[in-house]
Amino acid sequence: MDIRVRDRLKLGRTVLDMLRKQDFRSEFAETSPSGEHVFIPVLPDDTVGYVFDQVREAASPTYVVTRIENRVEVAMMVPARSLTAWPEAIATDTDCPVQRSSEVGMLFAYLRTQRGRRVVCIESSPALTMELVEDGSDLASR
Repeated sequence: MDIRVRDRLKLGRTVLDMLRKQDFRSEFAETSPSGEHVFIPVLPDDTVGYVFDQVREAASPTYVVTRIENRVEVAMMVPARSLTAWPEAIATDTDCPVQRSSEVGMLFAYLRTQRGRRVVCIESSPALTMELVEDGSDLASR
């Protein structure tokens, strides 16, 4: 069995152990339309694109769980149909463009800096803006 699969399964078992505790279940009350809690165990070096795909597939509030160092961290993600679904986030400048190739650990590090604030993660394309700032002609004369 692949070590990454094993690590996700181990994290999944940790989540199951945590779900046995009433305090944990009470804190994470958001459920799918059918009343189920949706948890996705991910590794810190998984891509955010993987997470986005899983959240879209769940089509409901989803708890993304990872282990960073020795801490289990949980983020709730809700698929937004459009940015207008979260006008307060746009008004307070909490939108966060994220590349699909970004790592989950990086996203969780950003979310820790925004603790207590709702953040709208916007899946951005990997397009670049480029501008030639030096063509080398001035460097040759130095």
